[in-house]
Amino acid sequence: MTKNFWFDLTDRVIVITGGAGLLGKEHAKAIFQCDAIPIIADIDVEKAQKVAKEIGGKTFPISIDVTNENSIKTALETLLEKYGKVHCLINNAALDSKVGQSGLNSSRFENLKQESLQQDLDVNLIGPILCSKVFGTYFSKNGGGVIDRKST
Repeated sequence: MTKNFWFDLTDRVIVITGGAGLLGKEHAKAIFQCDAIPIIADIDVEKAQKVAKEIGGKTFPISIDVTNENSIKTALETLLEKYGKVHCLINNAALDSKVGQSGLNSSRFENLKQESLQQDLDVNLIGPILCSKVFGTYFSKNGGGVIDRKST
């Protein structure tokens, strides 16, 4: 990958939730090009490992469930043990329901099942709040940091 000479983020540890997804992977590539350390944080750790290997360098995969505060705390603790500091959190994890095999009817609002709605709320709304709470608490006690969200 080509180095980005406009931004120097050398050795900044940047956590990307949903890092093994389509957009998360692109975030990680951009971060890598700025000499930062992309952390591929994903519930699917095997997929995160593949993405980290593909990007290379210091890219690091880690398991995280954004709907579980203990999982988020464990991920942060692991990163602090490994790197000593975390500089940024990108709240990228999200569920993006696709049209299923049953066609458009499966994705229509009036056909939405309560379980699907709850799962969407847990990952897409509660997840970023929990991650921001855990990482934000760490940032506020340790000289600052950046919390961002993906663009939709």
